Amino acid sequence: MSENQGETSDNYPNVVAVLDRDMRVVTCHHGIQWIMQVRVGGKWRNRSFCQTKHALIRCCGGSTPALDALPGHIKGLPVAGVSTRPAAKSNVATLNAALGEPIIVPDDTYPNMFRLLWRDGRLSDIANITRIKAAESAARATAARTAAKAP
Repeated sequence: MSENQGETSDNYPNVVAVLDRDMRVVTCHHGIQWIMQVRVGGKWRNRSFCQTKHALIRCCGGSTPALDALPGHIKGLPVAGVSTRPAAKSNVATLNAALGEPIIVPDDTYPNMFRLLWRDGRLSDIANITRIKAAESAARATAARTAAKAP
């Protein structure tokens, strides 16, 4: 996507609803969440990230015909490098050994939400794919620094 067509561009192609001249809703470029944006100083700024229509309506301050026409939940696209099936409890050790620590797994309850699965079976809080990838990267960097300091 060219720079002039990013999510905060006036030319962004995935605008779902224009609520007024200073508020709109777009679908993120991965197709996994809606973003409520407001115009500040002539530029679009991201304010809320939602995967359900209910949450989006709440963030936008109420229902509109454009928001009412949306499905109840955004249908996310598969994301490369992320499993779309929960890890079986018996395979946790095998997965961690093969993929390193931690790994990203889908949440059992909420579609398009993810958790980090640690070698000892602990699960992180849920987050969208962008946030969980950042958490995974930070956890791996911390582990690498810790390993480098070990005698």
